[in-house]
Amino acid sequence: MAIREYPLAILYFHRVLPQKDPFLPDDPTAEEFEDLIKTISQYYSTYTISKALELQSLGNLPKLSVCISFDDGYADNYTHALPILQKYGVPWHFLCDLQRHSRWLSLERHPVKPYKKYGCH
Repeated sequence: MAIREYPLAILYFHRVLPQKDPFLPDDPTAEEFEDLIKTISQYYSTYTISKALELQSLGNLPKLSVCISFDDGYADNYTHALPILQKYGVPWHFLCDLQRHSRWLSLERHPVKPYKKYGCH
């Protein structure tokens, strides 16, 4: 029996804003982000990046699999995005800037089991 491979979608964000900002047109508001996460949680399988890659390497990644990632570690990731992700039980991955880009902290979190990784960005 052949193993089917399904693509993995990794959606990455920089900011989740309290309101629209004309200087950051690609960044969603908290309301827009919540609408997206609610839809994803209803129709997609969500994983941490490491779990999705593990499943993919085993040929067990379900179709419609999504990972949510945040780049650069802005405070609004914690204040606006995190409560929404927790509300819908969606795993996430934060990449945080430490010591002015000389070191990066990668935090990956599943609603049940936490993961921490350190690495370069």
